[in-house]
Amino acid sequence: MFCVSLLLCECLIGYGQNAKIEELKLRLKKAKHDTTKVITLYKLGAHFNSIGDYKTSLSYSNQSMQLGEAIHFSSGCAGAYNNAGVSYFYLGNYTEALKHYLKALNYSKDCHNRPVVANTSINIGIIYAIQKEYTKATHYFEIASKVLVEINDTKALGELYANLGSLYAEQAKYNEALNSNILALKYYNEWGAAEGILNTYNNIGSIYKSLGNYQKALQYHNDALKLATESKDKTGLANSNIMIGEIYNLQNKPKDAITYLKNGLSVAKETGNLSAVSDAYKNLSEAYTKEKKYNEALSSFQNYILFKDSIFNEENTKKMVQMQMQFDFDQKEAATKAKQAIKDAIAKEEIQQQKIIILAVVLGSGILLLVLLLLINRRKARHNLEVNKLENKPLRSQLNPHFIFNALASIQKYMKEHPELAENYLAKFGKLMREVLENSEKDYITLEDEFAMLKNYMDLEKLRISNGFDYEFIIDENTDVEEIQIPPLLLQPIIENAIWHGVAIGNAKGNIIISARLIDEVLMIEIENNNEEYVAISTSEANMEKRKSFGLQIVKERLALLSKEKRKSSNLQMVPTLQGMIVKLHIPH
Repeated sequence: MFCVSLLLCECLIGYGQNAKIEELKLRLKKAKHDTTKVITLYKLGAHFNSIGDYKTSLSYSNQSMQLGEAIHFSSGCAGAYNNAGVSYFYLGNYTEALKHYLKALNYSKDCHNRPVVANTSINIGIIYAIQKEYTKATHYFEIASKVLVEINDTKALGELYANLGSLYAEQAKYNEALNSNILALKYYNEWGAAEGILNTYNNIGSIYKSLGNYQKALQYHNDALKLATESKDKTGLANSNIMIGEIYNLQNKPKDAITYLKNGLSVAKETGNLSAVSDAYKNLSEAYTKEKKYNEALSSFQNYILFKDSIFNEENTKKMVQMQMQFDFDQKEAATKAKQAIKDAIAKEEIQQQKIIILAVVLGSGILLLVLLLLINRRKARHNLEVNKLENKPLRSQLNPHFIFNALASIQKYMKEHPELAENYLAKFGKLMREVLENSEKDYITLEDEFAMLKNYMDLEKLRISNGFDYEFIIDENTDVEEIQIPPLLLQPIIENAIWHGVAIGNAKGNIIISARLIDEVLMIEIENNNEEYVAISTSEANMEKRKSFGLQIVKERLALLSKEKRKSSNLQMVPTLQGMIVKLHIPH
């Protein structure tokens, strides 16, 4: 049995659920912000999933999805779509489950929410595993495993090992399946996950059943049944009863089998778990046959076929293939849609202005018309200012025109005096220009790409400075430069200041140290320049004012825009030292 992810860390099974549900309903009534409503709604959906009320869960998840999409809240939409997928999964509608899981994965990638990427990848892998698409299932489990190891999420790793165990069991690799489930049980016990422990007991019981060790199998299934009864987990009650009934069938004890199978069937029908209903009818048909109750056996078998066909049919399989293809296509279209976004914003603004003008004409008031026109012009000016900041400032903050002019002059000089140096300088200069042009077209680039551009830039500047300088990058081991993204060319003006107002002064050889670390979703970057002759030459008030360059002002304004977009604070601080300056940046991630 595969274990789906609910994306609800505080979820408590059993009697604690009702209290939590009431608390969330009260929180929903008092919520003032739409984002709070979205989160509360999908948490309610997850709690109802946990107690087996899948239809109520769908109602809350759908409300969360609709509101989340209306306010463009990607993180909330990811959670809501995943919970809806869980509901459809337990209701036996795998087509809708996969559809919602894929949307959840798309949203979670948009907002860089790696825990949700992992959870939805696990759930997609489960759907393919059930359809015996083992290659695709393994692919999605591997995606989840990579993310979970990176973020060190031991709770989710428990679910992943449980699902890997089920995947191995599906392929009759029982030793690997048993080892994976034992690891899952270890993780579940560490953080007291009752539902995970219950499902793993049943998984281990199923493995022992396949190995022909019915005594061991019954032991684990009975442990699961006991836990399900204590926690009032209806899904666990249904599955445990049906699995025990199946083993009694194998032991040729049809009366005991029928008792447990009926119990499981009743609960499965109550929760709408079509897969469990189908399994119960199949085993009841075998038990009634052994009891020579052929009418009941035939009726049970007919119901088994009916429910099985409603879950697995050719149309569902085709739809899943189409959805996978559509998902891949959507990924390719993402870049095009992003470029169109700013044009759409301008068009929307123009439409709003036209509506305001029409309203003013209808009212026929000259004074009111004048006021409205003033408001429109002011609003348009503010809007154009924001658009210009987004479009032009990355270009304005690119390499200083003086640097380009001086670089070309240096090339001309080297061509006459040192042609071998000129060729090297020209190659580096050309590479840097390509990087600048490519990066200026992007909203964000990786920290690795930004650092690569800076290294090339500093290598060029070293050739122009007679005393030269050394530079060093210090990256915290927990900071993934390939994962973290920042606006392009954000750091270049600061490096330029560090060179020309710091290490280039005097005849002593200077140093520039760039350090980076990620703390609580905030990227901390420090750029320090040291020069032994800095004290004597550069600490005057006049020189300090020169360091407050136009480039630094642009950096501050770009950080302010980034804070507004990310809804997190940013900061730029300049700290004088005995031999130079340290610039500290807090960049929201």
